[in-house]
Amino acid sequence: MRQLTDSLNKIWNEYKRRLEIIESNEYTIINARQYVCQLDSFMKQKGYEDYFTFVGEEFLSFINNDVQKSKFLYRYKRIIAHINSCLSGLFWSEDFRLCCYSIKNKHLLDLYQILCKKLDDCNFQSNVNNTREYARRCFNHLDIFMLEKGIDKYSPEIGVSFIECMKQVSHKGESCFKYTYTYTYTYTIARLNDLFSSAPAYHRIPAEYKIKNQEIRAGLDKLISVLNNNNYSVRSINIVIHVIKHLDLYMIDQSIDSYSEQVGKEFSDWFNQHQIITDSHDGYQRYILAHFNDVMAGRNYCCCHRESGLPITEAFRKSFDLFFHDCEIRGNKASTLKYKTYCCAYFFEVLISLGCTSPQTVDVEMVEKSCALINASTWNVIRGYLSSCFAHNLTDKDYSFFVPHKRGRVILPTYYSKEERQKLEAAPDRTTPIGKRDYAIILIVNHLGLRSSDITHMTFSNLLSQDGTISFEQYKTGNKQILPLIKNVEEAVQDYVNNGRPSSEKEEIFLKSHAPYAPLTSPSIYRIITRNLVKAGVNIGERKHGGHALRSSLLTSMINNGMTYEEARYALGHTGDESIKHYVSLDIKHLRLCASDIPSPSGKFKDLLNTKEQGGIV
Repeated sequence: MRQLTDSLNKIWNEYKRRLEIIESNEYTIINARQYVCQLDSFMKQKGYEDYFTFVGEEFLSFINNDVQKSKFLYRYKRIIAHINSCLSGLFWSEDFRLCCYSIKNKHLLDLYQILCKKLDDCNFQSNVNNTREYARRCFNHLDIFMLEKGIDKYSPEIGVSFIECMKQVSHKGESCFKYTYTYTYTYTIARLNDLFSSAPAYHRIPAEYKIKNQEIRAGLDKLISVLNNNNYSVRSINIVIHVIKHLDLYMIDQSIDSYSEQVGKEFSDWFNQHQIITDSHDGYQRYILAHFNDVMAGRNYCCCHRESGLPITEAFRKSFDLFFHDCEIRGNKASTLKYKTYCCAYFFEVLISLGCTSPQTVDVEMVEKSCALINASTWNVIRGYLSSCFAHNLTDKDYSFFVPHKRGRVILPTYYSKEERQKLEAAPDRTTPIGKRDYAIILIVNHLGLRSSDITHMTFSNLLSQDGTISFEQYKTGNKQILPLIKNVEEAVQDYVNNGRPSSEKEEIFLKSHAPYAPLTSPSIYRIITRNLVKAGVNIGERKHGGHALRSSLLTSMINNGMTYEEARYALGHTGDESIKHYVSLDIKHLRLCASDIPSPSGKFKDLLNTKEQGGIV
């Protein structure tokens, strides 16, 4: 057998030891060494004396370029992942399948058998075999983990260490472990730890289970009625029923007769402790309990139950209220006021950490340090707040002058060609409700240049099909805008309304595709356009790729096609004369008219050119 380099030989010995532990046959071990020998030849060819992870990456790149060997690239990737694991001295990668491995630890084997019996008792309907297979795979790795660590008996603390270890050594990265193995390893360890806990264990509830508590049953009936009225799907309602059944079982286990929001909070904490699978589980059960609390308290339905942002500190409340009132007088929209509230709240928190107790105690050093600790995007808001404090005599100086200005880059307007925009229009699948909606939105932006905020607030009253116009009040400026309703745009909107729009009493035309069918938001428009640009195969590169990018492209095309700046400004609803000048940089046709003739050479430059023409040496 050929001799490997010293560095690779040590790694191979560790690799072979691990293969023997999992009871690999002789053929598997020989085959693995052949791959390692190929790596060794590659290292000698490249002049590498020691193996490092970057050497493995170069080797995989080399294999990928080999026509014959690239067919088995997945095998080489697995071998390199194992070698990297051996090199780092970390625990086994989960890519070791352990198909033929048998648990050696007697205590762990007994726990595995007990857990399998409990899984069988939980009335799994279709995935009982998968669940037991996942549990077996997890126990195999856990057994090796305990063997390597010299641990004889299992405890919940060991399970936590095992999960953390597996996250670290996953050759696909922690994100893969988080989303791929959350329903396998983490689920199994959580169920295993339940065997050591006196608390009621989480388990699946049979579909035929009936809620015992009359109060909970009545509340669930009301909640289901509310969800049906808001067009929730059958699947969503079944998830709600599943969580409320767990709530009923929890109250029985804890001998609780009457429900309160505090009971719901305690149940939520217990649920998260025993259903620790993904972050989304925490979200959906809290979301359901929020709706359940509304029903039990007799409150009206509320789609979202988001926690409010940072609270305004009482010491700065008066100064902030004055600033907020000034912003309202200037006509700031609700979304702008919300953003400014968050920026100020964060600014106040930083000031307090620096020893500031009120606006009167602010000084130059505090302002400068605060701005250094806060994102530059909030500096304009902070400048406005400090200016307001001085205007209302709350500070002795106008400290807004000490807030730095964010230096912005001069960026050319984003432009997509006519061909790219046509590809975008062809991307949505117009046979589906979502495709009909996306197609109508893309046409509106492409041909009318509406802002995303105007599209999301567009109602049926805005469409005046009798005179072929669309009339609306711009959300950003508040100015009235009347535009011709192009025929293909009108047909696309009509097709969505008749054949794609969910049944809803909302006045807004464009709605989300899932219950409770709330109106779209500006970020939704951004995602729709971006998704279809990618689907259309348009190379985005470093260009912007939202609604404003298409609006910019339309305006640039208007100017290049001979439309005057004033006409283009009105068509897209710009209020200021300066706003349109940003797009002059792409008006190539008219910019060429301003080009100056190249001056004739003179002086030393002329002498240099004459010398080169005569064959002289410069």
